[in-house]
Amino acid sequence: MRRVLSALGFAAAVLFAACTNESTAPGGGGPNRDVGTFSTGACTALSADEIKAHLSLLMAYVVPNDNSTLGKFQTVVDLFNAGDYAGARTKLDQLIAFINLKYNQLSAAQQQALITELDPDQTVSAFKDQVIAEMNCFISFDLNPGDPARVFTNPGGTA
Repeated sequence: MRRVLSALGFAAAVLFAACTNESTAPGGGGPNRDVGTFSTGACTALSADEIKAHLSLLMAYVVPNDNSTLGKFQTVVDLFNAGDYAGARTKLDQLIAFINLKYNQLSAAQQQALITELDPDQTVSAFKDQVIAEMNCFISFDLNPGDPARVFTNPGGTA
């Protein structure tokens, strides 16, 4: 009887842990990673060049020069392409912190300014969140965006 109750208690604890929104994985207390989803519930990875174009547009509203941001994103791309996923994640977190720092230096009016180049109703605030989601999607979901020649296989050799 004691074993049955122990097993039921353990099963309840596992079920509770599986249903929580909190990550129990190492490093789970880091930046919010749930920004890679859009209204459809899934993200569509953009190429590095598309993200760079969006970063340039965003930075035009946030800082006078986008070179630093583009350089930081290129470092993320280079690390990712070299297979250093942890390094790419760290550099991306630093880039997101930099973008948020610069964004938070804007006035409330500047944060709500409209970016009409892509969507006539999109604010700087919403576009910032979109670009961050695009970068997270690039790192988190698409292992090699924009390069269909590279196929990832399982240990059995099939794609």
